[in-house]
Amino acid sequence: MQRYAFALFAICAVAVYAILVLRPDPAVEFEAELSGMEPAEALARLEARDGRVDLTENLRLLQARLATAAGDLDAARAAYEEIIATGSPTARLFDELADVAALSGDLAAAAAFKARAQDMEPQADRRQALGYWYRLLGDEAEETRLLVATAPERLTDFERERLAALLLARGETDAYRDLHMAISETGGEGALAARRRLLELGIDAGRPDEALELALGWFRMEPHRKEGLDASLRTLVGRGALDQAVRLATVAVGTDPEIGPVPVTAFIDTGHGGIGRRLQALWLAGDAGLDGQDWQALVRVAERTGDLTGLREALARASHRRSPDGIAADAPPPATVFLQFLRYQGARALLPYQGAMTSQTFEGAPLVGAAWYGWLRQPTATYDYLLAAAEGPLTDWDRAIWMSVASDLRGTPFFRSLLAGAPRDAGLRELLSRDVRSPVATDARAESSAPTGG
Repeated sequence: MQRYAFALFAICAVAVYAILVLRPDPAVEFEAELSGMEPAEALARLEARDGRVDLTENLRLLQARLATAAGDLDAARAAYEEIIATGSPTARLFDELADVAALSGDLAAAAAFKARAQDMEPQADRRQALGYWYRLLGDEAEETRLLVATAPERLTDFERERLAALLLARGETDAYRDLHMAISETGGEGALAARRRLLELGIDAGRPDEALELALGWFRMEPHRKEGLDASLRTLVGRGALDQAVRLATVAVGTDPEIGPVPVTAFIDTGHGGIGRRLQALWLAGDAGLDGQDWQALVRVAERTGDLTGLREALARASHRRSPDGIAADAPPPATVFLQFLRYQGARALLPYQGAMTSQTFEGAPLVGAAWYGWLRQPTATYDYLLAAAEGPLTDWDRAIWMSVASDLRGTPFFRSLLAGAPRDAGLRELLSRDVRSPVATDARAESSAPTGG
């Protein structure tokens, strides 16, 4: 019997302990009750309870957030600061306090709180928001400290530009150089911009040879990267370091002839046609295969300088070069190649290339087709290609050639049709209008084939 009484006592003790342990915490019950109320009502209940009992950290945080939502920013800030003073603050808590301070107009305090959050948990979004506040405050020292504390490759393009400007404004040229050296090794567009800055810095400091060594180092590190070489050359030329640019280009073409179009076009585009032509000769002597971009570079040289030497050499080579399996080693020349010969030397210059005078070529450059058939005295084909040429974009130079070819049709119904306004190009119609006052539209092909009276 005594044993049963002891067992019953043990069961009762366990039951009482379970009731005490499993009873919901009053603070938790209160939180649940507040969550079902409107914010204003919940805040009133909290404030009524505050002072009579100690609020838990969760309730104090809820009070701060409710006060913020209600627009009582002083109460919200006081609640947040009490949590920070008595508890274990988190980065998120400082973020919220920073937002409250900003809403109340105390931007300096907001930045200080946001900085504490960033120190605890560095984040890109938080850093960018803090940087913006520092700019509003005009606090360049703190903004610099913030950006310097982050690895350059993690900064946005704007932040890099901003940090560079801050360092220059403070006269910290060594730090400025170190920043761009770090960025220059990251790859991508940001790296190219950093390299340009480094070259500019060296040249402006009177050390162009040092800038050249940097550019040579980048090229040797990435010998096939055309964008990097182009950026280096254009920066050197633009800053007046022409000798250094020529040396870089010469090394590049000598190392990799296939990269030749890059320095050639860089010098041609910057007005140094003589250097561009010399580099063109060095490039072609390297016996590199020609692709579409290579032909475009040769065309650009001819367009800008009037020198057709490179095109002639390339055309002569392309006509007989074959790979071991019998396939042409070079891409076929585009139609714009023959347009250069027409522009500078007239239709007669096309005769050595009559094997390339095909419908495919004329489709790409109808003006070449018109001039070719004009030379062969085939008026129907000449007329058709004149109309086709008038459909595309024409330079004033091309219009002059067009008018010259069209003049060979004088006295034919084709010319009268042109005078009647057949071309769509407004510039051509204006030129043609000077030849006639009252054109009468005709069907040129029908008239040319109609029987004449005897």
